[in-house]
Amino acid sequence: MVLTFPFRNWAYNNLLKFFEPDFIYDFVNSGEELQSWAAEKHDVQFYQDRVPDFENELLQVINTTSQETIDNYFQTLAEDIDYIKSLQSKDNLEHEIQEWNEKELISFNEIVAKKAEEYANAPSRKRKHLETYYEELFTFPILGIYDNKKIEQTNYNFYCIEEKFKFINEEAIEAYLPFLKEQTQLFIDTANKYGIPWQKGNIKTKAGGEITLKPILFCEGDIDVILISKAAELLDKQELLSDIELRYRGSCNNLDKLWSTLTDNNWETIPQKKILLYDCDTNRNDEDFGHIHRRMIPKIEEHIIQRGIENLFPESTINKAISYKKEFVDFKTTKGTERGVPYEKTESIINKHEKRNFCNWLLQNGTKEDFEHFNIIFDIIESVQ
Repeated sequence: MVLTFPFRNWAYNNLLKFFEPDFIYDFVNSGEELQSWAAEKHDVQFYQDRVPDFENELLQVINTTSQETIDNYFQTLAEDIDYIKSLQSKDNLEHEIQEWNEKELISFNEIVAKKAEEYANAPSRKRKHLETYYEELFTFPILGIYDNKKIEQTNYNFYCIEEKFKFINEEAIEAYLPFLKEQTQLFIDTANKYGIPWQKGNIKTKAGGEITLKPILFCEGDIDVILISKAAELLDKQELLSDIELRYRGSCNNLDKLWSTLTDNNWETIPQKKILLYDCDTNRNDEDFGHIHRRMIPKIEEHIIQRGIENLFPESTINKAISYKKEFVDFKTTKGTERGVPYEKTESIINKHEKRNFCNWLLQNGTKEDFEHFNIIFDIIESVQ
């Protein structure tokens, strides 16, 4: 059963709004001072009103539930805080704003092109912008004889768009960060108020029944979790997997952010063993920090697929998959010279739009032999338990 804590989720999800570029743009475009703008924002007041509700819910969990529920509450709360801390870094905000600006520019250019084309093709417009045409020029010589000449002209009519490009200047981050940190700290302070005593073992259920927290294996993506679970089923490793929790963070960079936060000696990092599992192409070194372990899946060079967890599948598996649907795999050839020596390199990867379809095919058709190299992952789990 998945536990849901509505008031904490309400506060947390509203806090996440403040990290969205659309929200930052609203501040930048308002032209107001930060405090005046925040005071007028309904979303800000709504979030601040939810924080006390979050604390009341937290106290209710502590005073009325089992130790398992209490531990689950603080365990998942710690993950929420880890993620928030990774979001509020200046580098992350700059990256998000850059991506947002690029998408907005593409969208804006598409609007301009479409409206300009509509304008140029309108019945009232005979000629397009910069179109060349000839115009007759009549003259009246002294003798009264009319004369005319054709003169080349260029049409300079153009469409003047009224829409504005939505752009966030990265310099606005400095002005916005104090607000962001203040709102984030409200949430974190409430969590620390009870999280630190919990970490010290001072928060126990009144009903007793304390449990040991399971280790967590964090993967890059949800497909990794699905394939590892399937491998455990085929390779008789389900008992091993039943003793840990499988979760994913969405990308290699998000695993890096999690590692950075977990190794910061915060209260939420101590009670539980965590393994951060990176794909074979990420070039991350194995590291240990107390109960926190970073591991990269070893790359199998002779296998066709060179990136991602799919590198673990042998050539026979990939060939069967291609026979079923050739779109599963992209083959990319790169030619060039290195220090005057010509080279040609072919890289094979699972098409990013087909990764889930490939995964579903494996769930239905995969055999023990197809998944045999996933024992590498189970060996990693056993080595750090």
